[in-house]
Amino acid sequence: MTKLFHRDAVDAETLPHPKDEMWKYTNLRKGLPKTLADIDENEVTIHVKKNEVLKKVLNFSGQDSVEHHIRLRIIVEENAELVLTEKYTGEGAYWTNMITDITLHPSARFKHIRLQEESKESLHTNIVYIQQNRKSTYSTLSINKGAKMSRHDVH
Repeated sequence: MTKLFHRDAVDAETLPHPKDEMWKYTNLRKGLPKTLADIDENEVTIHVKKNEVLKKVLNFSGQDSVEHHIRLRIIVEENAELVLTEKYTGEGAYWTNMITDITLHPSARFKHIRLQEESKESLHTNIVYIQQNRKSTYSTLSINKGAKMSRHDVH
């Protein structure tokens, strides 16, 4: 499986390309803005403790000429519940490269809503890795209506 690594896949030579079977319909090299000058790296962790209920909204805003590398770690403990809304917006030509790691403990519940409305000049990649334990539930609604090129994978 080809992965986009948080800090390592930032130059056009190491990006996945159509010769990789899982990326045969997505040529990231063509979508990558030519004017990227700055790198912005962030890590966000959401940890919902046993038996807690949490509703949270995360807003991510892209900036012109910036590579935004974001790792989102989500842990939902036993019998806990999380409702998360992620919103992506921005202006100009930029790259949002998001990796989301989700761990759901037994009987955990997670409702995941994503709204991607990034600028028409941007590139948006998002890979979600989910580890579920017994009786946990994961439901998702993803709306991708922005970006010059957008790819969202769930594993």
